[in-house]
Amino acid sequence: MAQSSKLQSIFLLLLVAFMLLVDVSIAGGEGSLTKAVSWILTKSERGNQRDRDRERAQARNGHKSKQGKDDGLTPEQRRERDAKALQEKAARKAAQAASGGGNDNGGRKAVKK
Repeated sequence: MAQSSKLQSIFLLLLVAFMLLVDVSIAGGEGSLTKAVSWILTKSERGNQRDRDRERAQARNGHKSKQGKDDGLTPEQRRERDAKALQEKAARKAAQAASGGGNDNGGRKAVKK
């Protein structure tokens, strides 16, 4: 891995030297060569940290994809299921409040001092 990093740095330095010799303007306008060189050097310094982190996270999660759970439901069925669960939860909470059970903290745990 260190070998590819060295090769990448050498390649970038050669590219910058060539750009300076040929006086190539990448984006046009004044100072564009300086901006391009700065961008190239910044990219080479950062390396592939994002890619490595993504690979590590994927390995930790057991190669799960970014897609959600495939429960075989259509979006409409999923909405109905979720709405029913919310209604049941609200009914339980209302029944608990009506019976006088629970605390007066609005469902939050009491903080011990």
